[in-house]
Amino acid sequence: MIHFFVNKGLVGAGAIEKFGVMYWGVTGIAIVAQFVAIALVLRLNRQHFARRAVPANAVPAE
Repeated sequence: MIHFFVNKGLVGAGAIEKFGVMYWGVTGIAIVAQFVAIALVLRLNRQHFARRAVPANAVPAE
C-alpha cells in the first residue's frame, strides 16, 4: 500500500521526484516494514504450531 501511495499519490501529484532520494527513502521504509511483518508471521507460526509432548496423565475431554 505504501508503494502504491508513493507512485500514484506523491509521484503522480508531483510532490516527489520519481526515483529520487525521498522516493527511495519511503520505499525503503515499506521494504523494512514488509520484512518485519514476514519475521513476525514466521515467529507466530512457530509458536502456534510447535509440536509439544502430550503429558502422560492427560485425560481426553468428554
